[in-house]
Amino acid sequence: MASLREDGIDIGMRKGIGIGRQDEKIYIAKNMINKHMDINLISQLTDLSVDEIMRL
Repeated sequence: MASLREDGIDIGMRKGIGIGRQDEKIYIAKNMINKHMDINLISQLTDLSVDEIMRL
């Protein structure tokens, strides 16, 4: 059985990975915007909502 400390580390690592993935999606979306790509296409390819993309 894992200790509480190990559980906390595991949860923190998963949260950090999720944040990193979201940051990467935003980075990619910004590059796509700079290339004048369609907002709906960006949304489909990055899984970000149109509203999220419009706020970038």
